[in-house]
Amino acid sequence: MIKYKFYRNVANNPRFETNIEYEMLWELWSCKHKYIREVVSELEKIKKWEIEKYSFWYDITTIYCYAWKENAVIEYEKIDPVTYKWINKRIEIPFENIYSLMKDWRDYIDAWEKETDLEKK
Repeated sequence: MIKYKFYRNVANNPRFETNIEYEMLWELWSCKHKYIREVVSELEKIKKWEIEKYSFWYDITTIYCYAWKENAVIEYEKIDPVTYKWINKRIEIPFENIYSLMKDWRDYIDAWEKETDLEKK
């Protein structure tokens, strides 16, 4: 299960982090809010079986979601600490965990934008 927390950094910008085994998701905090809204909208279509599959990504992480699978697939690259070479990794986690994270992140950014009258870029 993904555990996550949202916070503001010293510059008052929204950020999130997850438990360490899902650190590959940390880069998603830097996505534009427009993209986050699009992702959540598409994930909701998966939940309703309006579309069969959807993938989204940022930098070295891609997340694949399927209407017919309970789990989402996360593929990412990581530096091997011994060889210092890039290695490809793949894990599966419940789709609902990814959906909840992205929906909650969207909502957190919405609230931050309303409170600060700023736009997350």
